[in-house]
Formats: sequence, C-alpha cells, structure tokens
Amino acid sequence: MVGSDRDMWATGTLGLFQGGTSVSVLDSTIGDKFEWMAVGNAVGPGGVGGSDYEVDAYCVTTTSEHPNEAFEWVQYLCSQESGVLLGIIGGTVGGRPDVYGSEELLKVPYRQVFKEIMDNAQDSRITSNWRQEEAEKAFTQLTQPLWAGNEQPTEAFVDSIASQIQDIMDQPRP
Repeated sequence: MVGSDRDMWATGTLGLFQGGTSVSVLDSTIGDKFEWMAVGNAVGPGGVGGSDYEVDAYCVTTTSEHPNEAFEWVQYLCSQESGVLLGIIGGTVGGRPDVYGSEELLKVPYRQVFKEIMDNAQDSRITSNWRQEEAEKAFTQLTQPLWAGNEQPTEAFVDSIASQIQDIMDQPRP
C-alpha cells in the first residue's frame, strides 16, 4: 500500500488532496517541504460548493465517579478558549463562530478560507444507509493500484470502482 491520501499529500506524492479542516494538523508535518493553501469545493450547477459536517461527542456516563467534574471538563472542551487553543495547535476547531472567526486563528491564511466556508455552509446530507465510512475506506483501497502506478485510470478501472462502491451504497443499514 502506498499510504493514505493524507500521507501521500503530506509527503508531496499527491499534488491535490480533499479533506476537512483537520488536514491543517499536517501543517507541522509538511513544514517547509512545500507551500500549501486551502480552497473550498468546486462550485456546482447550483452555484455553491456544497458542505458537510461531522460530530464528535463528549459524554459523561452514569457510571462516572466524578460526574460534576467530568461535566465541567466537557464544558471547557466546548468553550471558545478551548476551540481557539485547538486551532493554534492545528486541526478542527468546531462550529462555533466565535472560534473559527477569532482574530488569533484568522492570522493563518487557510483559517480565513475555513471561516468563509463555515459562514456559507449548507445543510448536510448523509448517506441513507450510514455506510459512508465503509465506502470511503473501500475507495482508498481500490485506488491503491492507481497511486502505485500499477493501473491506469481507464474507463474499465473507474467503472469497476464505481460498481463496487455502489454495491456498498445499495446495502441496508447495519
């Protein structure tokens, strides 16, 4: 395996990579190997680039020995201060406008792009069978021969991948 798309991009093997704001954590990995910048998705027929979302949940369970303290920690993790600090060290800062729009984070050029994208985000759509992650993993695996130079992007190769991904999307919910 050549590596994940993130690894190949961070090492300069791929010249273009689509990812979310979490890709910014690779800034320290890339260092001065090459210059990079973020851009929004290509504008589609509807005149917009589209958008997506993800959810990371913090939970305090009923079995917690210190539920009040645990909840205070969760409150901090969801705070403006914590979000800005997460952005300073690199990575996703969440959906708080007072975080992604903070003066401190907007000093970094790609964060300005992220702010524009967040300010114009659309409602999200999820796969009806909840198998997006499975399809993404299969896509990464199925395209490895292309990235390794063992396959060409022929119509047959692309159709084969599309068919296998469609098979995943046609499955019922787990």
